[in-house]
Amino acid sequence: MWIGVMSYLASPLWLALICVGLGVTAHIATVQFEYFTDQQSLFPRWPRFDSERMIALFVVAMATLMLPKVLGLLRGFFTRELLLKVNPIRLVLGVIGETILSALYAPIMMLLQTRQIVEILRGQDSGWSPQSRQRATAARWHLLLRRHWLHMVAGLATSAGLMFLSLPLLAWMAPALLGLVLALPLSAASGSVFLAKLARWFGFFAIPEEVEIPAVVRRRDELSQELAAALQGATIEHLLGDEPARQRHFAAVLPRPPAQRGKPDVAYLTARAKLADARNVHEGLGWLSAPERLAVLSDHDLFHVLVRLAATGEHNPDRPAPALRSAS
Repeated sequence: MWIGVMSYLASPLWLALICVGLGVTAHIATVQFEYFTDQQSLFPRWPRFDSERMIALFVVAMATLMLPKVLGLLRGFFTRELLLKVNPIRLVLGVIGETILSALYAPIMMLLQTRQIVEILRGQDSGWSPQSRQRATAARWHLLLRRHWLHMVAGLATSAGLMFLSLPLLAWMAPALLGLVLALPLSAASGSVFLAKLARWFGFFAIPEEVEIPAVVRRRDELSQELAAALQGATIEHLLGDEPARQRHFAAVLPRPPAQRGKPDVAYLTARAKLADARNVHEGLGWLSAPERLAVLSDHDLFHVLVRLAATGEHNPDRPAPALRSAS
């Protein structure tokens, strides 16, 4: 658990280290250093630069980052089953490519995780939503732009500032800044189905189960296709016109739990009110939101209101609303 916590806390620590380094660089570049002060001394006051500890810090950081990759590569070379399925040259190229991509994605993840930690500390919802793993669909560009525009601006602004302050520091920070500047295409590439299939065809970033699919995975894919075919067209509109399917559906639905005092089922109440005001089934379905549709599918009496609207075609607004059971 501590490793998981530190994987997030390392991001704001890294960001703080970068900000301190940029601040020191800006101070050195803009403030004239005084070699001779009011204190009497036989020697000038030289700027202090601890190169030994800087190099030691760099070596430790690189060893921490690269040692797991090197150990994984060595394990691959000594694993006979893996070598029979994956070409050693492609294995080495895959490690090199993964290292380069990790360096490019790292600054993006740094800013994203720092923002999430700040939101958690402020008591806000950090937006932890489930990933879409069942459908091979790429993220939309407008969503990516809304998520990464600030990252790209930060990378461009920092790069422009370092061009005037310190070209050596710009070269030193080039991998991190390049990742921020290319945040939008990098994020799009990470969710690209075409690039994933292309990398798999070349044998890059592949695991043995992708090269030789196990029988249990093939069976899972077959059952997933059968389930998708069976559920195709299983909508509210389909249940309205299929009495046997409707009976099978509500036979499998558990009774709706009673609402707690002071905590009414808002989706059920709003769905009931909307259906009571609807004049036809198309109007009622058009008003329902996704949670309200789920509430209708979970309650037999509420769904029967839709059935009556579909059967009669029109609902008289002057007539009292259909009798429904209490929300509690």
